[in-house]
Amino acid sequence: MKFRAFTLFATIAFSSLATPAFSADLGLRGSYAPRIKDASEIPAPIPVPSANPIPEGFSYYLRVDGGWSTTAGQPSFSEVSRNYGSFSSQRTETQDIAFGGIGFGAYFTPRLRGDVTLEIRGSRDTEKYGTYSVAGTNGRLQDSFHVQSSLALVNGYIDILPRGRFSPYVGAGVGMAYHQIHRTYLAVETGAQNRTIGADTTASRAGLAAAGIAGITYAFDHRWAIDVNYRALYMQGVSVTSALSSVNVPSKAALADSWEHQVRLGLRFNIW
Repeated sequence: MKFRAFTLFATIAFSSLATPAFSADLGLRGSYAPRIKDASEIPAPIPVPSANPIPEGFSYYLRVDGGWSTTAGQPSFSEVSRNYGSFSSQRTETQDIAFGGIGFGAYFTPRLRGDVTLEIRGSRDTEKYGTYSVAGTNGRLQDSFHVQSSLALVNGYIDILPRGRFSPYVGAGVGMAYHQIHRTYLAVETGAQNRTIGADTTASRAGLAAAGIAGITYAFDHRWAIDVNYRALYMQGVSVTSALSSVNVPSKAALADSWEHQVRLGLRFNIW
């Protein structure tokens, strides 16, 4: 009886030693294998999207501008082919004008851009007044030169700071100006001869134009920006020849090359 009890006890003990403890929780001996419950508690991996670079800013823009222009110096106004003897008084006046225009531009680099602009200018009137005396005849002269111009420029700019909220810049432009000229001439003479000499002439001319620009851009939105600048504008001179009544001579009036000081305010809209 004692022998049978001892045999049963030994068998149970041997079985316990031969079977690894917590066999349901073991994979390889000595390492932990997660149970099904543990596996459900491990979060699934979150996929990471591949890199997709976004292009910087916009490539093209539209612009609209307006401004005010005054001459840098009184442009030389001359008239030849008539003998006025000597002038006792004379003066020349040139008016300031307003102008406006539109343009299309492109950004080439973060600091370099360019555009093409078209502008319509108000009529600039240059008038010469004077009194003269020649061969016993006294005369009063009024010679008016009205010039209505359209301007086309190709411009380039360097943004001193990379494009941001504020961007100061400098630039230059070159192009052509198309002028429509209306000249009215009136001379009233008394003395040895009493006569009225007049002319009314229209003509069209084209000439060179160039500009130097300095300004600042304020971007108040990713698409919209305000542009304020100063522009020094050069325009080639123009001339027109008129047939004068009462005298058998042609009269050629010429307006010399000129420089203008301009202040401009513009709005720029990035389109793509």
